[in-house]
Amino acid sequence: MLRDWSEGLCFVTDPTPAAMAHAVGAAEPVLDGEGHGRIDPPPTGLTYVLLVGGPVAHIDVGLDRRVVDRAALDARFGTGTPLPRVDYGRPYVLAYEVSVAGAPSHCSVFGRFDDRPATALVEASGITFRVDPGFPHSGSGSHWHDRNREADVAREAKPKATGEVVEEISER
Repeated sequence: MLRDWSEGLCFVTDPTPAAMAHAVGAAEPVLDGEGHGRIDPPPTGLTYVLLVGGPVAHIDVGLDRRVVDRAALDARFGTGTPLPRVDYGRPYVLAYEVSVAGAPSHCSVFGRFDDRPATALVEASGITFRVDPGFPHSGSGSHWHDRNREADVAREAKPKATGEVVEEISER
């Protein structure tokens, strides 16, 4: 399911709950009138499936216990990038990127963990699949994020002229 859903969402061009449900092969969602929908009942192993349309279109799923752990996410998507924890009571999050050759979008996958995912056996409590339109990728896999990070590092390593430094500081 993780692979099918993440790769299917790379082909979404209409950020609506119905289009996302179709892209992942799910039943037509029950709509709430606010650009949100849910798949009811959720597939086996999931506690809920929420589809949110709009400019930050995504599918949010809750996971049953012992369904997905960090090892399964890392095996499917490569090593996750830890994101900052925004509050003490909030989950730990690992980010992954998925792209499909020729697809009009890529999919950002965020694994949520109640416990710090320091080992491969830590269970995920949920996953968010976000559609990121306009990020075509020439290959398949989960390397989009790594290439952008390499470009940022190269750009930062380039020496700046005095005027560029002053301009950068004044923009802050």
